[in-house]
Amino acid sequence: MKKIIFLVSCFLSIQGVISQSKGVDLPNAEVTFEFISKKVKGSLSDIKGTIVFDKNNLDGSSLKGSVAVKTLETGNFLRDGHLMWKKYFYQKKYPRIYFESSSITKKGDQYLVKGTFTIKGVSKQTNIEFKLENNILYGKAKVNSADFNINIDSDKEDNVVAVVFKFPLN
Repeated sequence: MKKIIFLVSCFLSIQGVISQSKGVDLPNAEVTFEFISKKVKGSLSDIKGTIVFDKNNLDGSSLKGSVAVKTLETGNFLRDGHLMWKKYFYQKKYPRIYFESSSITKKGDQYLVKGTFTIKGVSKQTNIEFKLENNILYGKAKVNSADFNINIDSDKEDNVVAVVFKFPLN
């Protein structure tokens, strides 16, 4: 009887740990962006990946995912098509944009996610700041498209892109 009680209590303890970890509702996740100097907004979809978030175990949490370049939408069909060319995103050779976290830490009421963006075959370290509100992770990051050999403008500062993430947890 003591063995059964011990096994049941171990099972319940394990279930408690598992239930604290949250995955992401990928069909309802969103990735949007804005080229700040150009005031051009858009979105990317076909989000794939694995996101495990446990605010009580950040060392066991991770973000790894990608979006399809061909889903890039800015509201201008001609511009969107142009951005698929070799000069910009080169969608035929690099069909997806990737991110993989290397660490997640708590900073006040935010979570700092450090990781690597890979765009057009170029990998760069990037920080994303997330907030957890109503079981949704909201993230913000700034990247410079010129760092990934995507030169929208000759002035490097005019290539800054604000990226926003919305990941509903389930």
